[in-house]
Amino acid sequence: RKLDESESESESDLDSDIEAGIYEKNVRTFKLFSVIAHHGDYVGRGHYTNCTYDKLTDKWYHFDDENVQSISDGDALGNADAYLLLYTR
Repeated sequence: RKLDESESESESDLDSDIEAGIYEKNVRTFKLFSVIAHHGDYVGRGHYTNCTYDKLTDKWYHFDDENVQSISDGDALGNADAYLLLYTR
């Protein structure tokens, strides 16, 4: 497409990209699937637990050593001790 004198090259490129749907194709969506929590005053000391989403059962589970229990979405996502969040694409 030929540029108008009032139009910059970058505006033209942006318009072409939008028309081609390039921006929609490059959108990445991530889904949280695990929350690792640290309980204690120091990283080297304390206790770690994990909340993991199981897509087969559509439930979150809390793992604390040998104890495993089903928990609500709110309990999994509202963990104030969250240390590490894991996502999948």
